[in-house]
Amino acid sequence: GARHRALTAGADDFLAKPVNSGMLLKKVRNWLGE
Repeated sequence: GARHRALTAGADDFLAKPVNSGMLLKKVRNWLGE
């Protein structure tokens, strides 16, 4: 699926659209290692 393609392309994670702002914040915090 699209998530697998994004990950294999080197993306750290995949956000499905529409993006939930709360979920986005959680993901960004994960990416930043907080």
